[in-house]
Amino acid sequence: MEDLFGQVVRLAREAGLVKMGHVSLDGSKVDANASKHKAMSYDRMDKDEQRLEGEIRDLLARAEDQDRADDDRLGAGAPETDLPGELKRREDRLARIRAAKTALEAAARETRAAQLREQAERARELAVSSDDPAERERASRRAERREAAADALVAGDGGENPSGSDSGSVGGPLGITEPTGTKTEKRRVGELPVHHPKVTRDGAPQARAQRNFTDPESRIMERGGQFTQAYNGHIAVDDEWHVIVGQGASNQSPDTEYFIPMLERVQATVGQLPEKATADAGFWSPVNARWAEEHGVDAYISTQRQRHGAPPTDPAEPPGPAATPQQRMRHKVSSPEGRAAGCWVPRRKCLSEPVFDTVEEAMGFRRFSMRGLEKARGEWGLVCMCHNVRRLHAARVAGRTTPR
Repeated sequence: MEDLFGQVVRLAREAGLVKMGHVSLDGSKVDANASKHKAMSYDRMDKDEQRLEGEIRDLLARAEDQDRADDDRLGAGAPETDLPGELKRREDRLARIRAAKTALEAAARETRAAQLREQAERARELAVSSDDPAERERASRRAERREAAADALVAGDGGENPSGSDSGSVGGPLGITEPTGTKTEKRRVGELPVHHPKVTRDGAPQARAQRNFTDPESRIMERGGQFTQAYNGHIAVDDEWHVIVGQGASNQSPDTEYFIPMLERVQATVGQLPEKATADAGFWSPVNARWAEEHGVDAYISTQRQRHGAPPTDPAEPPGPAATPQQRMRHKVSSPEGRAAGCWVPRRKCLSEPVFDTVEEAMGFRRFSMRGLEKARGEWGLVCMCHNVRRLHAARVAGRTTPR
C-alpha cells in the first residue's frame, strides 16, 4: 500500500499538482474497531483477577457440595453433569485478563529496559567526554549497572533499582520528555513513534497503564474534549492542490514526535523535502525546529494553542541573542510571514484540515475496519491514496491535467 500511495503521488506531481513549496502537517484521532469500554487498566486487571479467582473458588466449592448431595440422593457413580455456565464464563474472563496482564507486563519490561539502555548510553558518553577522572569512573559504573538491569528485565529476572536522578516513575515513549528525535540515528528513517506503557522503576506497569481486549494495539486518545479508542492518523498536505504527499498512522497520541518522521516520509515519497513546512502547537519542540533548520526546511510551528475565530495577535518583539528556541519560533510564527505561511488558525483551516473533512464527510471514513496497528496503517494508506485519486480527477475535470 505504501508503494501504491507513492505511485499516485508521483502521478500527481507529474501532472503539476504537487509543487513542494509549502507542506502542512496535521494529525487526527480516528476511531479504532474497538470500544474504549473494552479497555482495562493494570490496576483493574489485578483487582478483577483476584475477584474472579475468589468467585471461581466459591463456585467450585458449591459444585462439590452439589455433587455430594447428588451422590447421596442418586447414588455414587451417577453421570457427571457439566459445570455451571457462570463458572465457565468466569474462567474464560479470568484467562483473558491474565493474558492481557501478561502482555502488558512484558511490554512494560521492554519499555523499562529501553529506558535503562538509553541511560547507560548517556553514561558511557559522559565517561568518555568528562574531564574529571572520578566522574568518568562513576559514569562507567553507572552505565554497567543500567545495562545489567536492562538485561535482567529482558531475561525476566527483574531489574535492579538503580539510583540516580534519571530514574523514577516515568511515562511516554521510552519514558523521556524530550522527543526520540533527539537520537534520530537510533531509529529508522520515517519510523513513526509508537505507544509505550507507563512503567515504574522496577519495570512493572503503572496502575493506570491500559490494554484493550478487542484491539490491544489501539489506545484511548482525546479528541474534541472526549476520549475514544483510536489510532492517530497523520498527513502532510501540499498547498498547491491539497494532495497528500506523506501519510502514516500510529498508536501514540501526542503529535510532537511525528514531525521529523513525517517529513522524512515526504522526502522518501516525493524525492525532496518541502521549502516550507507548517504545523500546529502539538508538533512544537526545539528538536523539531533544529532538525528543520539543519535540513533546509523553513519551519513555522505554532508554540501555543490558538482559539478558533480569535483575531491574530500582534507580532512579538524581535528576540535577542539570549532568546530561547521557543521565543524565536513564536516571533517567527506571529510575523506577517508566519501568518501568510498558515500558522494563524483561520489560514490553517484552508490547508490540512479540509483534507480530514473530505476524508470523513465526502469519503465517509470515520472508523478503521481492521484491527492491529499494521492493518490500520495499510487502511490509512488506502484512504490517503483514494483522496489523491479524487484530487487527480478534480484536476482533470478542471482541465489542469490530461489523461495518461
